[in-house]
Amino acid sequence: MSHSLPRHAGGFLLVRELGRGGMGVVYEAHESASGRTVALKVLAAELALSPETFERFKREARLAAAISDSRCVFVYGAHEIEGSPAISMELVGGETLQERIALGEEIPIATVVRWTLDLIDGLEAAHRSGILHRDVKPSNCFLTVDGRVKVGDFGLSRSLERDIQLTQAGQFLGSPLYASPEQVRGREVDERSDQYSCAATLYALLTGSPPFTGTNVGEVLARILSEAPVPPRSIRAAIPEELERVVLKALEREPARRFKDLGALRAALEPFGGATATRASIPRRLVARGIDFAVIAMLNSAITIPFLDDIFQSGGPAMDKPGLAVSTLIQLAAIAITIAYFGLLESLWGASLGKWLMGLRVTNLSGERPRARAILRSFAYEAPTVILTLLLLGETANNMTVWPAIGGILITALLCSTMRKRNGWRMLHEFASGTRTIQVNLPFRTQRGIPAPTAQEPAVRSDLPATLGRYRIEGLLLDSRSGRVLAARDAQLERSVWIQLHETGSAVDEARRALARPAKLRWLEALDAAPCTADVFEAPGGAALESRAQQGVRFEWSFAERALSQLGDELEACGFANTSVSQLWIDRDWNLRVLDEPLSGLDAKPRTPLELLGEAARLLVSRDGRSLPQDLPLRSEEVVRRLIGIDSQFETFAQARSALLELRTRPSTITGRQRAAQIAVGAVLPMVGALILIIGSGIQAKMMAQLTECKILILELQELHAAGLGPIAERPALDAQDVGRRQLALAWTLGQGLGPLLSDGLIRGRPEAQPVIEAARAAFPNPDETAVQAALLQLRAERGPPKGGDAAVEFTAAHPFMVIGLGAAAGWTFWGCIFAVCFPGGLTLRLFGFSVRARSGRRASRALGLLRTLLAGLPFVA
Repeated sequence: MSHSLPRHAGGFLLVRELGRGGMGVVYEAHESASGRTVALKVLAAELALSPETFERFKREARLAAAISDSRCVFVYGAHEIEGSPAISMELVGGETLQERIALGEEIPIATVVRWTLDLIDGLEAAHRSGILHRDVKPSNCFLTVDGRVKVGDFGLSRSLERDIQLTQAGQFLGSPLYASPEQVRGREVDERSDQYSCAATLYALLTGSPPFTGTNVGEVLARILSEAPVPPRSIRAAIPEELERVVLKALEREPARRFKDLGALRAALEPFGGATATRASIPRRLVARGIDFAVIAMLNSAITIPFLDDIFQSGGPAMDKPGLAVSTLIQLAAIAITIAYFGLLESLWGASLGKWLMGLRVTNLSGERPRARAILRSFAYEAPTVILTLLLLGETANNMTVWPAIGGILITALLCSTMRKRNGWRMLHEFASGTRTIQVNLPFRTQRGIPAPTAQEPAVRSDLPATLGRYRIEGLLLDSRSGRVLAARDAQLERSVWIQLHETGSAVDEARRALARPAKLRWLEALDAAPCTADVFEAPGGAALESRAQQGVRFEWSFAERALSQLGDELEACGFANTSVSQLWIDRDWNLRVLDEPLSGLDAKPRTPLELLGEAARLLVSRDGRSLPQDLPLRSEEVVRRLIGIDSQFETFAQARSALLELRTRPSTITGRQRAAQIAVGAVLPMVGALILIIGSGIQAKMMAQLTECKILILELQELHAAGLGPIAERPALDAQDVGRRQLALAWTLGQGLGPLLSDGLIRGRPEAQPVIEAARAAFPNPDETAVQAALLQLRAERGPPKGGDAAVEFTAAHPFMVIGLGAAAGWTFWGCIFAVCFPGGLTLRLFGFSVRARSGRRASRALGLLRTLLAGLPFVA
C-alpha cells in the first residue's frame, strides 16, 4: 500500500495519518459520497492475511457499530481500502487524554473527574449494549472541542452474552499499563475489569503516570499482580483523601473488593466534579445545626450529671461560691466538646453528622476538604461564647441568667453579619477560617436500571423490496411528510438502520449529513433506490412520544425531566426552528430524539420552541393537562406547572430553558439517603431530644422532689399561722420536738437543698411564710442531714398523700422517665399536627423538597397530612 498522502482510495481522500496501532493505521479522510470528514481505520495489509486478525477486526466494527451514545465514538460504516478492510468512524476534533498527559502539566482535579464521568457514561452505554471494552486507556479516550470525552477503539471488545475465543488460551491482549489483574491472568472478566481500567486512567490523569510502570511488559504485569499502587497523594498532595480512597478502591486486585458497578463509582466521584456544588441554603444549615447540637447535648449530659450535687447543694450569689464555679467549668467543657466535635469530623470527612444528613459539605475555597482549617473554623465559631463566659465570671446569679441570653443574641448577629447571597451565605467564622459550606447535589441523572421502551414493530409489506444495497428490508416502520421510512438490517455491521425514501423532494443536504448532535439521528449514507432517492440513518429503537402518550403510558419523572432538558438543548442548538410534536421520539435508551420530518397520523402542526416544550411536558407528565405525576419532586413542581399551563406560563423560551437547566443541579428522584435524612429530622430527632431529656432527668427529678417537699413544709407553716400560733419562736406551748422537727426540715430543705435561686423564688411567692423561713434558717444553719431526712419522712406520713397539683408534682418526681417519654411523644405528635396544617405534608418534607401526593398526582390536602401525622404519632404515644 502506498504511503504518500494525500491520496484517493476506496471512495475516500486520505488526508493525513492520525495514528498507528497494533491492528492498523487511522487516517483523517474525506468521504467522497457523503462529503463528511471521518476517522478511517484501515487494517494493516500484513494482518489482513491472518484469518484470526481479520475476524477480530470485523468483530470490532460490528460491536462498535452497535453502540449509539454521545459519549462513544460513532461508527458510520465498513469499507475496503486498497484490498484491506476498514472502518469509518466519527472524527473527534480534539486530542486524546494520553496526549494531554504527555504535556506534563497538572490537570485541575475537577476537570479530571468530569472527564472520568464522561468515560463512565460511555462505558455504561457499551455495557447496556452487551459489550465490554477491555482496552480502556488514555489513548482510547478522545477530547472533543467542547471539553467532553468520548470513548473509542473497541478493538478488544467482547460481547457480554457470548464468549468468542479468537485468541490462544492464556494469551494476554490489551494495554498492560491499564489492564486489570484478572485480564492479565487470562481469567473471565466482567464490567469490573473496565472499572479497573477506568480507575487506572483516572490515576494517570491525576498523577501524570499509570499506577504501575516498569522497564518491560513482564515487570509491569508482575507488579499489577503482586503490588498495591502508590497512593496518588504521595505524588500529588493536592488530591483529596476521599478521592484517593475512591481511586484505590476501584484499583483493588480482587474484583469483589471494587465498587459493585460503574454507577457506584460514578456516585463516589460526583462530589469531586466541581460543577455539582452549590451554595447551601439557610434552612438546611439551620436543621443541620439543630441535629449537631442534639448530639452535642447528649455528650454534654455525660459530663454534667456527675456534678449535679455540686451545682444544687452549693450556691450563693457570688462567683466565689462552689456551685457557680462548677457551672462555669461545665460551660467551658461543653464549648470544648463542641469545638472538638465540629473540628474533628469536618477535618476528617468534610461534614459533621447534621451536615452529612442534610447533604452539606465544608470545603476550603478551592473546593477541597478543609483539613486543619476545620479546627480553626470551629474555634472561630465558639470564640465569642468563650469570651462571654470568661467575662461573666464575677457576675451575680441573676446576671448569670440574663446576660448569656443577651450575649447569645449578639453573638449570633455578629456571626451572621457577613452572610450575603453573592458570597454563598458565608458566616464570619467561615471568612476567618477560609472555608465555606456547600450543598452537594447529585448531577442530572439518566434513566438507568429499567427495561428499554417497547420498540415500534415494522409492518411487513409485499410491495417493499427485499434488499436495498447491502441492507435487508424488514418492513415499513412509519410514514413521513416526504415518504416512507423502512426498517432494515445492515448485513456487514449487523445493526438495525432506518431507510428514508424520498418520493418527493430531495435527499438531505450536506449540513444535515455532518450533523452529530445527540438529539438527531446520525446520517449514514445515501442510496439509489430508483425511482426515488433514499438516505440511511441509525435506528434509534423505541417509538414516537405522542403515540406512547395516546396509549396511556405513564413516564417516570426522572425520564420526563431528562427528556425536557434534551429537547431544550436541541431547540437551542437548531436555532429555534419550528418543530411539531410528531417529530419527538423516545429511543431504546430513554433519550429524546427529534426526527427531521413530522410523522403521518400524528400532530404535525409546527410549534414555536416554547409551545413545543409545553406540549412535550403535557405528554410526558400530565394526561389531562391538570394532573401531575406522583413522583414529581416539590422543587420541580413550579416549573412543570408553568410549562403545562396550570400556572402562568413562561414568557420566553429562554426563561423556560433556564428553569430546566436549574433542575439539572437537583436530584430528579428521592434517594435512600435523602429519605433517611428526612426521617431522621422528622421522627428520629424528636426521639433524640427525648433521650437527652431522659439522660438529664436526674436534674429534673432532684428539683421536683425538693419542690414537693418545700410545698409540703410551706403548707404546714400556713396551717400553723391559720391556727393563730404565730411565729415558731413565740410558740412555747407547741411541742418542742414538733417545732424542732419542722424547723430542721424547713431549714435544710429551703436553705441548703435547693440553693438560693429556687428557695428565694418560693419565699417571694409566699410573703406570709418569709419571716418563718428566715427564723428557721437562723436557728438551724448547719443541720444534721440524717435527722433532716427522718423529719421529712415523718412530715409526709402525718400529712398523707398530696392532692391535686401536689400529686402531679410528686408523680413527676417519682416517675421522670415515664413523664418525659410521654411528653416527648405527645409533643412530637402535637407539633407534627401543627406543621402538617401549616405546611401540607409536614415541615421536614417541605424542607427537603418532598411532597405528599394522591394517586391523581395532586398534592395531598392539609387534612390528609394531618391524618398521616396522627397515624405516625399515636403509636409512639401509646
